[in-house]
Amino acid sequence: MNILITGSAGFIGKHLVEALKKQGGHTLTLIDTEEGEEYEKNITRIRSSFGDPKLLDRLLPNQDIIFHLAAMLGVDHSLANGDRLYDINITATKSLIDKAAEHNVKKLVFSSSSEVYGNSIEIPFEESGPVLPVSDYGHYKIEIEKYIEKKVLSGKLHSTIVRFFNVYGPGQRNDFVVNRFINAVKTNQNIYINWDGNQTRCFTYIDDAVQGLILSMLYNKKPFEVFNIGNSHETTILTLAKIIFEKYSLSTSNIVILNKNNVQRYDVTRRVPSLLKSKREIGYSPTVQLEEGIKKIIAND
Repeated sequence: MNILITGSAGFIGKHLVEALKKQGGHTLTLIDTEEGEEYEKNITRIRSSFGDPKLLDRLLPNQDIIFHLAAMLGVDHSLANGDRLYDINITATKSLIDKAAEHNVKKLVFSSSSEVYGNSIEIPFEESGPVLPVSDYGHYKIEIEKYIEKKVLSGKLHSTIVRFFNVYGPGQRNDFVVNRFINAVKTNQNIYINWDGNQTRCFTYIDDAVQGLILSMLYNKKPFEVFNIGNSHETTILTLAKIIFEKYSLSTSNIVILNKNNVQRYDVTRRVPSLLKSKREIGYSPTVQLEEGIKKIIAND
């Protein structure tokens, strides 16, 4: 297939490109504002904004699939860059969706987030359950999901939405919690934990996340569907820190519990996906548990 990937130089994007290369037979077009690796002849890399309408008019008539991964990521980062968050995650993304429909792209796979569930008390989070985002980042993800659904209902597009749950792995930015903790402990810096450390997450290793993307690309039972892509094993943030400390027994770091959160209304106490639907409909089943994933990060350091 002819596949276009936005955000191809990002953490998930790089791993998705490698997975599609291993599959073979695809022609890939990669768009990112950052520099990326050079690839072989059936892979074209373009350094540009994904929202450039002239570029999209040139590229999209030849595409079967779009993976839209490009976005401003992270709640804290988004809080400090509100205008840019809207420009990228809403304005430019809607432009891409409109162009995909206009040029009859067969399918759009959109990277959404577990942030859309917010502090819903219906745990585990089901795709059909309430969405109660507590941040602009989460609100914008839902706005785009609804925008895509309207396009699909109008008969102009097919799409699968992927709601990721705390993806981590080698090469991720150090401002995400797993890699931030690892970097702190290996450099003998303290780990600081907001609240009491009992807030939980279900960490998804990058290989499992990419598996979810590819399975979502292949899904064709309905023109629009939403899938949780995560890991059902719930871990407290304090436990995460302790697991990492076990791997660096000589570290002089300490765990510091702050018992507060300066942006408390943006934090989520529990984030647990139901994977029943994604397993039933696309055969998704995560294989890498947290301790193994942390070992893989350390081995790749």
